[in-house]
Amino acid sequence: MQSLTLNNIKLYVIYPIFFLILLLGVRFTFLPAALSKLVLIIFLPIFIAHVCKYKRVNTSISLLLLYMFCIYLFLIAHSTFMQTYDYSYTYVYLLNLVEFSFTSLLIIYLLKNELIKDNLVLFKIIVISILLHSLFIHLNVFVPSTRISMDLIPMGGNIDEFSLFRVRGLALSPNAGLSVMHSIGAVLAFFLFNKTKIYKEKVFYSFIMFLILGSTLFISRTGFFLFFIIVIIYSVLFNFHNIKNNIKNTISFLFSIFAIVLVLYAVSITFLDKEFALYILDKLIPWAFELFISDDKSSFLESRSTNDVLDNMIFFPENQKTWLIGDGRYDGINGIGHYIPSDSGYIRSLYAVGLFGMIFIYSFIPFILLIFKNNFRQQKEIFNLLIVIVFALFLIEIKMPFIFSGLVIKLIYLILFSSIYYYPLQKVEDNHGF
Repeated sequence: MQSLTLNNIKLYVIYPIFFLILLLGVRFTFLPAALSKLVLIIFLPIFIAHVCKYKRVNTSISLLLLYMFCIYLFLIAHSTFMQTYDYSYTYVYLLNLVEFSFTSLLIIYLLKNELIKDNLVLFKIIVISILLHSLFIHLNVFVPSTRISMDLIPMGGNIDEFSLFRVRGLALSPNAGLSVMHSIGAVLAFFLFNKTKIYKEKVFYSFIMFLILGSTLFISRTGFFLFFIIVIIYSVLFNFHNIKNNIKNTISFLFSIFAIVLVLYAVSITFLDKEFALYILDKLIPWAFELFISDDKSSFLESRSTNDVLDNMIFFPENQKTWLIGDGRYDGINGIGHYIPSDSGYIRSLYAVGLFGMIFIYSFIPFILLIFKNNFRQQKEIFNLLIVIVFALFLIEIKMPFIFSGLVIKLIYLILFSSIYYYPLQKVEDNHGF
């Protein structure tokens, strides 16, 4: 019993904290680099020694790294050929090739023995990791004194007291990518809620799901609505046969938990300063639910930010050269801002490398799904969920470049890499290698 308890502490307390640090890339001012980079510097020699010892790397991972390396070479060659020498876009993929992929490999390597016993252990740890950050986000909002000092973590906490719905917790930026990371955590909690038959676990995962959803509203609404897009598509396409006979009970159960969470929020607001509580009621709630609360600038199922993207940030090149090969620029002059004044991931890529270059870069995601597909033949539900998550990310890429954001792509890598240890897919001797 004691060893079981210690193992649970390791799996559901120590690992989630460690993984959260790696996922967020937290950087303390007293350290020379982000913790994730420092861990990677330590891990890379171990990884190289491991490969040299066992003289093998999983084929799927090898193909992933090779494809990513080809994209990296293409971007270097493109910027050089265009004579712009703007390698900012190249840096994004350098991070993917080195930091994001190897950080995810480290996490999976640490978990390999647990994954063999329980294929869902990764989901559980990710959910708890994001729950911890969600709780910290809530503390930032309701207890402003908990906001991390700028002297300790650059851009930690909140810079502006009145930017309530841009809380970032321990992350470096309160952008929509952080909200999307939380959204995927809520989706995984929903998946675990569906998988378990134990009532206490259903209550646990549903509470987690709603708390994480609440934190998305304090960061960016994108993650909040992304959750419902993913859950609806997944439920209709892949899980409808499981829920159709129990849909009434499921909805009633989730609604009850949601009501309890709302009561907790309401009680929390009563303990706040009166002026601060009024700010939440007058500003945050109308902002969070702008899709359903229309005003003179947006109508039902519209938001000003989405309208701004569609009206002002979706524009196409006026010449064939830019359409075909791009302009070779991603960042603005001297690295300030962006070359194209648009938040859309597709538009930025189109102007940077042209239509064919953009297709080549974005084809990386379908490619890695394809090469890892066979690993999921014992866990088709997980693979189906991953397909829906990726599809939804492609939908919202029109708003911002989410897909290759470190906060998002690490989660994709983690789910993919975990499949190489799914039992009984791999033989016992395969546990030594990546």
